[in-house]
Amino acid sequence: MKIVKKIITILLVVALCVSNVLMSVSAETRDNENEAKVFKEIRTIADLKAIDNDPAGNYRLMADIDMTDATKNGGTWDSGSGWVPLKTFWGEFDGNGYRIKGMHIYGDAFKEEYLGLFSVVRGKVYNLGMMDVDIDNTKKESGYSNTYVGAIAGRLYDGTISKSYSSGKIKNSNSDVFCGGLIGTGNEDSHIRDSYNIADVDGNGIIGNGDVSVKIENCYNAGKVKNVNYFNYDTEYSGNVGYGIGITDYYNDIKNGYSLFGSYDNEAYVKANGTVLT
Repeated sequence: MKIVKKIITILLVVALCVSNVLMSVSAETRDNENEAKVFKEIRTIADLKAIDNDPAGNYRLMADIDMTDATKNGGTWDSGSGWVPLKTFWGEFDGNGYRIKGMHIYGDAFKEEYLGLFSVVRGKVYNLGMMDVDIDNTKKESGYSNTYVGAIAGRLYDGTISKSYSSGKIKNSNSDVFCGGLIGTGNEDSHIRDSYNIADVDGNGIIGNGDVSVKIENCYNAGKVKNVNYFNYDTEYSGNVGYGIGITDYYNDIKNGYSLFGSYDNEAYVKANGTVLT
């Protein structure tokens, strides 16, 4: 019996040692992965545009970037219709608590399908402030059957936006153009967390057209939003927390979504899965 106990004790000690070794290797692997994740520093508009050269890279904003003069009509980064959105982004963008200010998009830009700082985000964007955006489609431009517009991205596809916000104004008078404070549209594997909009939007507060199961958590809208899209008027499926959050249909997963009372132009659209702050 003593021999059996000794054997069991030895086996347990060996198992514990192996477990500790594996845990040590795992921790070392995680540390190495973190060390291997190098972030390229972003300080200027030129640095931002260079993201298109490596859209799967990791980037960190190191200062506020003011686009106000550079992207307005006649500015040094004006394409003839303001800022040209960055290409589909697969990487990681850390705003680092800094802000990108005064992004202008207007005119013929709306002949594109996706508009924002990025056209499409398939990676991660976090800790970013989009301040004093000025997006204007009052001339009713649209080159696609639908165009999607947001301060951060036109489309969020299998990506995540967190701890970010937008302010300014997004004007639109075309029912085929879907505008949101943060993004234009998303898909079922998109996540928006811990973010908010205080921009005035002719569309919706967080997401312009959430026609699939976008996951929205701990987000709020306090910007003034005005409905311009014809099918927002379906009172049964027009959205949770009205279109303060977005015209998200009944498939959407919204947790802790808030909209400031009076920020939307029709109280009838407030629904059960969110809260109106009064």
